[in-house]
Amino acid sequence: RRPFARSLRGVASAARLLSCPALMSSAAHLPGAYLLELVELCGRFGIAADVLLAEGPATVAELSDPAARVAIADCARLAERARVLTDEPRLALFLGMQTRLSSHGFLGFAAMTAGTVREALGLAERFALTRTEAVGVTTHVEGDVASMVVEERVPLGDLREFALLGLLVGIWQIGRALTGTELAGTMELSFDEPAYLRGATETPSGRMLFGRPANRLVFAASVLDIKLVTADPVAMQLARAQCERELASLVSAGGFLGRVRQLVGDRVDATQEDVAKQLGVSTRTLKRRLA
Repeated sequence: RRPFARSLRGVASAARLLSCPALMSSAAHLPGAYLLELVELCGRFGIAADVLLAEGPATVAELSDPAARVAIADCARLAERARVLTDEPRLALFLGMQTRLSSHGFLGFAAMTAGTVREALGLAERFALTRTEAVGVTTHVEGDVASMVVEERVPLGDLREFALLGLLVGIWQIGRALTGTELAGTMELSFDEPAYLRGATETPSGRMLFGRPANRLVFAASVLDIKLVTADPVAMQLARAQCERELASLVSAGGFLGRVRQLVGDRVDATQEDVAKQLGVSTRTLKRRLA
């Protein structure tokens, strides 16, 4: 409950937040809450927070502000420092396995209270931009097979392997918790299999495929209609309304044209429909505002 209460305060304080140079730059960024998860995980390995954060990018207090955002490059440096200090190459895997929905702010709360897996993924697709512009989520259905694709919308650089592995494992773990079901399927990753995952019996590596065209979770389409054990229609509507306000604020603060440029980037496959969906507007409104 505390993270959500802080999020309410954070909406009002976002404009004044964070004089720390590593935070809220023009580069792509991740929420500070994600780094707090890493700090907590390293604590289990006996690495104190002040030791881990001794070289930045911020203090625990700064990262605890719901509006905190950290540049991708700084996240990468912290992830590497965490791996070195813990001497655990599988740290991203463990981070994904301990992921909490509360780290995703109001989007996490909305997804948690959705009625079905389909509805939760729809919320993630629409409001991913409220958490980061670095990655997006899309859901695809072909016959009796469905997939949830994690799209890299900006270069993740040295953080790529760590972030994608942790994110996909985290989504899988959250799905199991929200449905109360052991979800069968395959996890596909676009990078080569890391040596540290070969033969790791405590990981779901049997369900992982590496060197694939996309980063995605593949599962039976029937999973989309599984009801969530935490479904709460009233709470979901409240959380969705807050996500709508956050999305509108982002588009307004960044300038409409700037947000479109950010979403398109170097993507040659970007469509009007895709960009409009990410901005939360119709294609007609997108064309009108660009004109």
